[in-house]
Amino acid sequence: KMEGRKNKSQTYLLLLGQTLSHLGSYLSFFCLKIWIYDQTESITMFAASTLFLEVPSIMIAPFAGIVADKYDRRKVIILCDSICLMITIGLLLASSGILFGQLQVWHIYVAAAIASIFETFQGTAFKAAIPDLVAKEDAGHFFGLQEVSDGICQLLAPIGGGFIFGAFGMSTVIAIDCITAALAIISLLFITFPPSTHHGDKIDFSIHEMLQGWRFVSANRGFMMLIFLFAFSNLVDAFIFSLLPPFVLGFASIEELGMISSFCGIGMLVGGIIVSVLGIPKNRIPTIIVLMFFQGWTLVTAALPPSSWIIASVGFVYLLLAPFISSSAASFWMDKVPSEMRGRVTALRGSITTLSIP
Repeated sequence: KMEGRKNKSQTYLLLLGQTLSHLGSYLSFFCLKIWIYDQTESITMFAASTLFLEVPSIMIAPFAGIVADKYDRRKVIILCDSICLMITIGLLLASSGILFGQLQVWHIYVAAAIASIFETFQGTAFKAAIPDLVAKEDAGHFFGLQEVSDGICQLLAPIGGGFIFGAFGMSTVIAIDCITAALAIISLLFITFPPSTHHGDKIDFSIHEMLQGWRFVSANRGFMMLIFLFAFSNLVDAFIFSLLPPFVLGFASIEELGMISSFCGIGMLVGGIIVSVLGIPKNRIPTIIVLMFFQGWTLVTAALPPSSWIIASVGFVYLLLAPFISSSAASFWMDKVPSEMRGRVTALRGSITTLSIP
């Protein structure tokens, strides 16, 4: 019982640290994208920030999967978080005029691309480590709390970002990101990851090793269908969330954009709370299919004449259902993938879904 309580306390500490880190990242990225649009008034340059995040992630994913399967996942997470912190400090120095004179759009693009590489290593190792840290019976509670964490970030980032950016400037926003990232790294120092027998093996970046994840997934038709279903869903999300800010700013104020983003965050937060309390439905795959279908129908109402409240309501419902879908999928993969393959399968899933981004 003492060991169980210890494991749960470490899990909560892990969630708290990651929530703080993600909140700072959400806050910073939200404001940086708005800053780019404000400086350039170009939707293309606005959307390019997302491109610089996603393309390096796709290219490095096969290597990240092998590292997560062959090396100590805790060390990978701490190292990559530390490098991302240093990149953010570089942006802070640029925004303060200490480095490069003043912040430029290309600074953000370069920082996003480099950070994307290490965030891919970090994210792959983190997701691969979750089944080792969370008992199967606690999976629904954990994944629900993860969605609550994302909801909190979605809710607070637009409100806090808009206020802090307007009142204190970009340097303060980035400084907060640095502080939250540092706190996340400190929290990891107090968390013990269970030992794994396959860690310490020689790391081989051969094509054979990179294709192991593909061989595992392609051997089961159901696995492939689930991955491509989420790829299509990701394609829809990419269109929605990339074009939503400039679309809303075309007929509404930045305050209304913040209100819409906050409604989306509240939806995810409420959905995550429900999942954390009630758990994951037993019929996970039917749940995913039905809720995705219903999500699609909610988007039809967004075709009505532009209205901040209509878009906010659609966003609330759309993201209210998201925690049920993502938690069911996470639990499914947690049960089906062996520990020694988790990194490569996680990297493969991430690459395929990310490739769907237009």
